[in-house]
Amino acid sequence: MQQAQVKSSSSTNNVTIHDNRGSVAVDSNNFTQNVTNESSVDVEGILRLAMALRQAVPALGLPQREAEMLADLICRMTDEVDQQNPDRGRLARWGRSVIDTLNSPITSGALAGVLVAYAQTVLPNLQ
Repeated sequence: MQQAQVKSSSSTNNVTIHDNRGSVAVDSNNFTQNVTNESSVDVEGILRLAMALRQAVPALGLPQREAEMLADLICRMTDEVDQQNPDRGRLARWGRSVIDTLNSPITSGALAGVLVAYAQTVLPNLQ
């Protein structure tokens, strides 16, 4: 067990770590802590997904109507993540529509499967 006192400009918190593992710099004044916020939106991931989808649309062999619908969903998603506070509900709904389109019988091939897997990786906390 290890105890530490954490100070910030406005408060002090005492932290107890049980069963700590990994590298610990004893008597260090500086450390880095990474926190994953499950409620956050992976803006960079969604933008990379959108770029991959844009490049893939012509190769998916979709009928024109579905290709246009997919392109519209991609634009909506990129516009939304450009907002200061992206709406998770909209992104989740549009992401599900993208995945449903890629999983539909009108879309076939390995590329669609790879894009679905990538979308599910980027959008897990929105579903």
